[in-house]
Amino acid sequence: MVAYSNRIGTMAPHQQTKALVAVLTEYTKLSHLISFQFKEMSKIFTDKNALDKSESCRMLLHMAGVSSVTIGILCKDIGVVIRDSYGISRSILELSVNFSYALISEDGTISKLREHAEFLLLKNRKIDRSIGSWRIQLGTDDPHNDALESRLLELSEKFTTKKGHKKGWSADSIYKKIESISGKFKKISLYYGGAAALSYEISSEYLHGSLYSALHFYGIQDKGHSQLKDGEFINTLHQHAQTNLIVSILSLHGALSSFAEYVRSEPLVTQLNTLFQSLSALTEEQAG
Repeated sequence: MVAYSNRIGTMAPHQQTKALVAVLTEYTKLSHLISFQFKEMSKIFTDKNALDKSESCRMLLHMAGVSSVTIGILCKDIGVVIRDSYGISRSILELSVNFSYALISEDGTISKLREHAEFLLLKNRKIDRSIGSWRIQLGTDDPHNDALESRLLELSEKFTTKKGHKKGWSADSIYKKIESISGKFKKISLYYGGAAALSYEISSEYLHGSLYSALHFYGIQDKGHSQLKDGEFINTLHQHAQTNLIVSILSLHGALSSFAEYVRSEPLVTQLNTLFQSLSALTEEQAG
């Protein structure tokens, strides 16, 4: 059993800020590592048959890196905008998991991943929705293209249910993907599992705009719990920042660790372990 603790919320505001600055300094190094590996990946996947995997993995890792920068920006100046970090950190987690999952996948799964992306690109060129008596149509000004329409129809048969609902590119849940990844990369479930446990379900509530997410954001834990005072709310904001930083750190570390194992890069493994130990020391609860 692994426990992830959060001590920043128990500190005075000036201590909280100092602690977050220390974490963000190390976190920035992790974001930079993502950028470097994104560039290096094209040198590693040289087999023509691996080009689809290379391109897919590079895009997934790149987007995780981009969003990791956003998390860092939101956490530099703690305020109510930290609410949006829940959706962003979840995106980093899912991008990272999909990256590792793609690394271990066979050609057939990679083809399905890419075809699903193509399906959505074609489908979303024109949007037609009915809401009550209203019909909303959005689309590009591009002229009708028989070849694209034919391809969309072909892909729709693969990625649409009989009731007309979209299918995902994989039937596996995020937890099933993590389980599959850990079968290849033993320690990855520790990082991804920890990140998912911290906020995966909670971030869904934030993204769906539920009342629970509003209560959770203000630190209200039950119906009899009153609104927090300003000082208490500052603590709560720091806790939100810390939670999403930890989710992002675990996710990025999982992605880079799986890549390091995949390419058997001992220098990258060593660099990651050193960085992760530093980040862990800054975020763990201190005895007493």
